[in-house]
Amino acid sequence: MNIKNFKKEISSEIYYRGEDYYKNGNISDIQKIGKNRWIAEVEGNYGDYNVEINLDDLGNIKNYTCNCPYDGDICKHVVAVLFSIQKDAESPISVHKPQKTIEEWEIILNEISDQELRDFVFHYANHNIEFQDELVISLSKAQKKINTEKYRQIISHTFNIMSNRYGFIEYRDVDAAMIPIDGLLEKAEDYLSENHLHEAFSIASAVAIECLNTIQNMDDSNGSCGGAICMSFDLVDKILEKCNDEKLSNDIFTWLHEQVNNKEYNNYGCGEMLESTFFEWSNNPSRLEKAYHFIDQQIIILENEKKWNNNYRLTELLKYKSKLLIKNGKKEEADHIIDNNLHLDDFRKIKIDEALAQNDYKSAIQHLHQGILQAEKDNYQGIVYRYQTQLLKIYTQQNDQKNIRKIAKDLYFNHHYSTDDYRTYKNTFSSDEWLDEREKIISHFTTKQKNYKWGYFFNSNLADVYIEEQMWKPLLDDVIKADRIETTERYRKYLQNNYSQELLSLYNNNILKYAENTGREIYTNIVSYLKNMAKLEGGLKEAKELMQKLLDMYRNRPAMKDEFRSLNW
Repeated sequence: MNIKNFKKEISSEIYYRGEDYYKNGNISDIQKIGKNRWIAEVEGNYGDYNVEINLDDLGNIKNYTCNCPYDGDICKHVVAVLFSIQKDAESPISVHKPQKTIEEWEIILNEISDQELRDFVFHYANHNIEFQDELVISLSKAQKKINTEKYRQIISHTFNIMSNRYGFIEYRDVDAAMIPIDGLLEKAEDYLSENHLHEAFSIASAVAIECLNTIQNMDDSNGSCGGAICMSFDLVDKILEKCNDEKLSNDIFTWLHEQVNNKEYNNYGCGEMLESTFFEWSNNPSRLEKAYHFIDQQIIILENEKKWNNNYRLTELLKYKSKLLIKNGKKEEADHIIDNNLHLDDFRKIKIDEALAQNDYKSAIQHLHQGILQAEKDNYQGIVYRYQTQLLKIYTQQNDQKNIRKIAKDLYFNHHYSTDDYRTYKNTFSSDEWLDEREKIISHFTTKQKNYKWGYFFNSNLADVYIEEQMWKPLLDDVIKADRIETTERYRKYLQNNYSQELLSLYNNNILKYAENTGREIYTNIVSYLKNMAKLEGGLKEAKELMQKLLDMYRNRPAMKDEFRSLNW
């Protein structure tokens, strides 16, 4: 995309809206920074937005940014600035606000004395909190002490500036609010690389605390604030990896311990990373004691709450504890946790995997059966299905036909009526035995149909049995009873070789009924149905006649007539 012909590369709507912005004077300020870089301020519907555009020497647009909430490829604010750059390039005499060039302020800085510059900075900072914060961030020297409060104040200032009168940061302002926070995290990374760990931690800890305080009062739909909290915990982990200062390391762990007890982090997707970091650095007796105590206290809270969905959290805590025990040479205690919590799927899975790894199929089968009973009690049908599938695999390896039959039958009737399970079940019978069993299965479905209180319903699971057994006449009978074009379409390929005439009659009736509806999508579907009808033996003639009949019946449907042209009949 080039500054001379960018119109070709963007939608006409955005192009003309950007042109309007340019002509209406919405560009409140534009500056050329260097040879091919422009920054501008554009008045938008909900405030002012900052635009930056970079060109190469040939006028190609290398990149552009705008902090407005528009999520398309290019926004009207960028287009307005492109118009301004284009017009200024075409005319040596600009009709817009004169650009302030970089040379002007460079001359000023070179000519004034150090004292004059200090006086100006002091005076300006006294009246501008943002500038004060930027001075602190950019020019303060790293200290060998933790000063979280200093950065908390800076972050608090930023969020306050971006908040509306109700103290809430709107979605459109979140990106702008988070830019300084992201800059702070980058600064912390720089401090980390320079081994200024106190300063790096001061920033990381301040970001976590202040972002958590503010996230409740902002629209963080894009997850940028929650992401900053997670990044701060990741940074703390890196700091501890690099830290050789025992006091600093202990102070950081104490802070982690304080944060891990704040359950608010869990509400914004940050708790898992925080806990992972906390447990990772529970690496000496004193820290381990705090970690074990934290886990035990959390388990007590869960037991007192007695919520139905607490098993996931309980599993998570016990896994942390068992990992810590194993890491510290206490495998026997870790095994004790597993053995005492086999009602939790993750721990039973560990025992099953261990048994299978040792080819101890007897123990694996026993654990799987017990797991099925527990999962049925807890009404976790997904776990029941997984355990039964594992059992079927083991019984298949052992060629245990009796148990293969039992499990395959359970899987088929209790979990989605899978054709694979049907075939597995069928393969445990002789041909003669299967005929009787097949009738029982068909009876199971037909009884359901008869007992249905609201009239006839088409049972696709029974249809699958008919297809598997190549019972085409019963399948046709059910398709006719369904009397719906979608059903006729779905089973056409199975019936067309033996029942073309019956299908043609069905198509004719079903399409006529379907055509009572209106809309372009309906007409497009009718075209598809007519094409498939025409593929049947003798179907082309009847499909053409039906098309003409529809055109005669619905003369006031120009959209239908337009769609029918694609048939070329």
